[in-house]
Amino acid sequence: MDFFTLRRQIAEIKQRFAAPPQVVKALDLAPEGYGLLLKAPEGWFCLEIHLVPDHQGIWLSRQWDEAPVESSLTRTLNRLSRDGWMIGLTLYSSAAFPPDRVVQLSLTVRDRFFATKKISHLLIELTGRVANLLVCDESLTVLDLHRATGNNRLRMPYRPPVLEGPPPVGHLGTPGEAELVERVLAGPPASWKGRLANFSPLMTRELAWRCAAAGPAGEAAAPRRALWEALVAEATGPGPVSVYRQDGKVRAVVPVELRHLAEAAERLTFPTVDEAMAWVDAHEVRAVRLARAREQARARFAADLAARLRLHAELTADLARYRDGERYQHWGHLLLANLPAITPGATSVTLTDWETGAPVEIPLDPARSGPANAQRLFKLCKKAMRGREEVGRRLAALDEEIAWLREQIWLCETATSPADLMLPPRRAGRRAATVDQGSREGKEAARRLKPLLELDGCRFYVGRNGRQNDLLTFSLARKTDVWCHANDVPGSHVIVKRPDGPPTPEDRRRGAVLAAWFSFARQAGKVAVDVTEVAHVRRIPGGGPGRVSYTHQKTYYVDPSEARTWLEGAAPTGGDPA
Repeated sequence: MDFFTLRRQIAEIKQRFAAPPQVVKALDLAPEGYGLLLKAPEGWFCLEIHLVPDHQGIWLSRQWDEAPVESSLTRTLNRLSRDGWMIGLTLYSSAAFPPDRVVQLSLTVRDRFFATKKISHLLIELTGRVANLLVCDESLTVLDLHRATGNNRLRMPYRPPVLEGPPPVGHLGTPGEAELVERVLAGPPASWKGRLANFSPLMTRELAWRCAAAGPAGEAAAPRRALWEALVAEATGPGPVSVYRQDGKVRAVVPVELRHLAEAAERLTFPTVDEAMAWVDAHEVRAVRLARAREQARARFAADLAARLRLHAELTADLARYRDGERYQHWGHLLLANLPAITPGATSVTLTDWETGAPVEIPLDPARSGPANAQRLFKLCKKAMRGREEVGRRLAALDEEIAWLREQIWLCETATSPADLMLPPRRAGRRAATVDQGSREGKEAARRLKPLLELDGCRFYVGRNGRQNDLLTFSLARKTDVWCHANDVPGSHVIVKRPDGPPTPEDRRRGAVLAAWFSFARQAGKVAVDVTEVAHVRRIPGGGPGRVSYTHQKTYYVDPSEARTWLEGAAPTGGDPA
């Protein structure tokens, strides 16, 4: 977001509210952003602050992707501004730093006991690849920040970004700047970069193109100055906001027409910056970000699944060998019954099997005697018997883990938001990825989970990854709430919860329908779904988040397509602040 787009965006946000909106809370946004949940007579909004280079800026939205964790910066924001008011939004400037792409957002909180006001400021630096967000007190002392930089540290006065090279000229509203701009424009266009205040490289190229298009008249400083003034007037006027797409990527979001991109790029126009950024977010950034996050999470789980499938094949081969354990015992008895037939130093001996009458070749250790070889075979038999029991136990546990990994891969492939994705831990054990339901972290994370929909006063929660499944079942749900999961296929945990008592039989059936819809068997005509109370659901010790065992279940056979009509009328996830 360049300077002119940001300047217009700030004006649009201020015009959106007739009175200062209330700050209900701060939240983390996926993948690297922050938000302020605002309540105003005009409705609920989230003021999104994004710092990633491919989608940098601030805008208002009614739908947002809340991250599954709360950062320390968000906790600081909630401590300073929760239930306060947003009283100011402007471009930051000082005596040494003219207005640029640094936004100052002012918040106030009234102390009801002492009847005093406490003011804090958010400074949002959108000045390039290294964007930053700083929380400051009333005197602009830094209290917390997104990332430490060379010019800003905790508990130090805020210092704006340092501009390299000679200071640019042409700042809006500064007397005498036009003459300085004319001196810069007297040079070749290649020397303009970084010399014109508030002009991004794209705006500089646009000015150079317009000067070249003017022909010989555009080569003099005075006509160039007139073209610069016209471009600034267009950028600060009420015209449409343009989104330029080239080679499948967004090149620019600007309040001017970039004529030098007319043939190379597609142009879309919007009446406001909010609408332009919402379109970019929905059709470009969010889709690409979701696909990238899906593939990253899926690849990690797929690698873990491949390793466990290899281990499963090895254990299956071991189990096949151990199943012949009784044969070693039979050979040992044959050797003891035919000791005179064994030649010292022989590597094998052929004896007649008294059960079948067929000859049997038995391998021998040439360094051992006949009785010692028999004892060796008896030990192999005992080892095989123990190994068969151990390998069977390990295969059963491995089968459950493979089923869990396949479920996580399916959840990755069907995720609708980066916040729905979960990466497997690399070094820590699987159990470390779960959250203790009694811990502060577990309660806070569960509090951020919202019901997917509400029917007749009953709330239905759906887990979108293993961690959410774990939080829903063991942190949010009560013992008397109902738990649903599709039988023997990957799917989401569904929690059925009534605020005024236990769920009704119809609530249970609806929960089963939702569990069938959010499962691998969505396309089937009838799906078996296990339904039980949360009190009968247990974590599998040492298992990954969301791996459970359960009892006292009742199996429902439901049609998943019934859920489609309910979901079409549901409010979008994250859009309902209640």
